[in-house]
Parts: sequence; C-alpha cells; structure tokens
Amino acid sequence: MRILLALTMVMALLLPSVAQDDVIPWQISIIGQGEAFYGAILATGYRPVMQSRSHSFGKFAMVSDRVVVQVMLLVGPDQELYEALYQLEDEPREGWRVVGVVLRKRDGIRV
Repeated sequence: MRILLALTMVMALLLPSVAQDDVIPWQISIIGQGEAFYGAILATGYRPVMQSRSHSFGKFAMVSDRVVVQVMLLVGPDQELYEALYQLEDEPREGWRVVGVVLRKRDGIRV
C-alpha cells in the first residue's frame, strides 16, 4: 500500500504544476495535522516532521480536482534535510485532509 501511495505521489509531481498562491488550503491542513496527531506521528518515525527547525513548501501537483500532492522541505531536529511528500484529498463538507505522507532524508547543505 505504501509503495502504491508513493508511486502515485511521484507520478503526480511529474504532471505540470499549478501556479502557487500565497495561501493554499491544503497547506494549512498539513501544518494542522501535527496538532491533532503529535504523539502518533513521533512514535512512527516522523520526528523530523513534528519537530522541524524550519519548513517550506515545495512543488505541488493537482492529481484531480479533489486530490493534490504537496512537497514539504524540512530541517529536522538533527539538523539534517528532509523531504515529506503529502497526498491530500478535499473531502465534501470537511475540507482538505492528509491521507498519506512519505518522508525521506535528503543530501544537501543546511542553512
């Protein structure tokens, strides 16, 4: 299941990107997820997501009118660089919800 999710997200990022605005509703959902699931996320190895020293949003791709894939770049508490790939769905009457995330360490120089 994780492999399928990861492949779907990677393929979606290869699609042409939509112009990015200052405030994007699904990005608010990504930030808000930490408040709701803090302990569970830490327990599953996603500490860099929850305790990042800094983060920024990278590219995103609309998979459909209700599904988006969003890249988030992080500097973890260990000063290492990470990339989180989120898949979100716009649920009727609920708004944008995170349905999956894949985290990987990146090579690079931290600032």
